[in-house]
Amino acid sequence: MALAVCFATFTIHAQEVENAQIINDNLGDVNFDGAFTVTDVTEMVNYILQIQTFDFNLSAADVNGDGDINVSDVTMLVNKILGKDQGTIDDGNVIPRPLVFEVSQNDFGSPNKAPAREGMQRSPELTIDNFDSFSINWAFGGLLGSQTTSVTNRNGHWVSDNAQWPGNIDDDENVDFYAYNTGNFQNDLQGGDDYPYITVDVDQYSDTQIDLLVAKKSDCYDNCEGHVFLGFDHACAAVQLKICKTQKLKDYDVTVNSVTLCNIKSKGRYHFKTETWSDLDVDSYFTMTAYNPGGTGGLLIDTEPKWLAQQGDYLFLIPQSLTAWDKNDAELRNTYVKIDCTISKGDFTFSGDAYIPFGANLNKGRIHPFVIMMGTAMRKMDNGNMVQIIQ
Repeated sequence: MALAVCFATFTIHAQEVENAQIINDNLGDVNFDGAFTVTDVTEMVNYILQIQTFDFNLSAADVNGDGDINVSDVTMLVNKILGKDQGTIDDGNVIPRPLVFEVSQNDFGSPNKAPAREGMQRSPELTIDNFDSFSINWAFGGLLGSQTTSVTNRNGHWVSDNAQWPGNIDDDENVDFYAYNTGNFQNDLQGGDDYPYITVDVDQYSDTQIDLLVAKKSDCYDNCEGHVFLGFDHACAAVQLKICKTQKLKDYDVTVNSVTLCNIKSKGRYHFKTETWSDLDVDSYFTMTAYNPGGTGGLLIDTEPKWLAQQGDYLFLIPQSLTAWDKNDAELRNTYVKIDCTISKGDFTFSGDAYIPFGANLNKGRIHPFVIMMGTAMRKMDNGNMVQIIQ
């Protein structure tokens, strides 16, 4: 079977091929017959020239994964049929090798052991639909440098800017890929397990935060044929908050406007090789606004816990151990909860910030649904001292 394909000024003349190439993926099999043949080439050219095609598998036509169907896809399909190595030298030029990313995600998990007063209700899982692009760095060749590019979702395919396997590297040589959707990438190929890493500053407001997803993969072109499978993990801890009042406050009206977790580190380094965090810095305040399903105003709470925000809303925090604040410490050292609230009963009204100690171990990739209990142990600031709100 001889192949001769003409498209405008573009011409391919191929050698005799005894048998069709049986496919191990469907890219190029535009007529659904399970093989790469001259019929696929003809159908693809007809599609590009806007000539009527029959049973055309559009999802398989973007062979190089660049988001367009054009002559480059025809070239790559012919090379597939001929069994030509996409990385060999042809007439002095390197034939480009495709680079397409297949993306999946590992779910958040519940903590292995729940801290005191922590519920274990499973929350809705976050998905990779939260972003439509991510950055990826690759390194290869031992002492060679790394290259950065972005990857976007084009019609269901995750494609890099250049959509080509890293050049000047043999098909059997591994490339290390490091993917992330936010952060500043740093690499030193002689830096041991500390490198590479990304430096991350976590936003302090739940409605503007971005979940940090990371992935790593080492593969060679001979093994994956340009399809790199990235399984993303959640690098932060996800905190959800429920809130209630104790029985001692059952006769009080308690309305909550927002809750802030205070003195929690918001900046750090995530290390890809060890999957750990280091260099935590910057004491920050993470705020979640109360959600009132009945309309405007704060959330009226009861003795039964209620979601502070809509179920599924998170505060994403860098994994760390939190030491609870001493409720009598007016300098507010260590970690505490600040509740913007109004408490009233008869002639008594308090409106302002209530303080409660907060301590926990936050684990990477896990959901922590905490229950905040408002009772008589709450403190307020009064002339530089911490005093009980309700005696």
